[in-house]
Amino acid sequence: MEPQSPTPGKPRLLFTPAQRLVAGKQFEAAYKGGRRKGDSVFGVIALPNGLSQARLGMAVSIKSCGNAVRRNLVRRVIRNTFRECQHPLAGLDIVVNARPGVREAANADIVSSLERLFRQLATTSRRPPEAQSASGPQ
Repeated sequence: MEPQSPTPGKPRLLFTPAQRLVAGKQFEAAYKGGRRKGDSVFGVIALPNGLSQARLGMAVSIKSCGNAVRRNLVRRVIRNTFRECQHPLAGLDIVVNARPGVREAANADIVSSLERLFRQLATTSRRPPEAQSASGPQ
């Protein structure tokens, strides 16, 4: 039984192990067939997963973020923002790649960047890819 929300009528904002992308094949599938959005702080890839919930994977490297303290802070901010934005993203596998701009970005900038990218993914990632022209790629 899922715990009740402290506020009636509002869903609980959880990030359970079932909502994590952990296997390399899950990341590969997203990288191969997902829709990409990005800015100077993050690159985000989304792929429909056929489930009733969104799943999150993160790639936060030393090169993009710096030391372990900063990397872990960025990961916490990504997880928290995902928890708050997860319901419109239901049915998507999402991979967040940190870019070098995250090193100097303030936490508020990180959150606003992710929220904007998640909103874009929620509206565009369920559309079928555009059909290639009949003559094939140019």
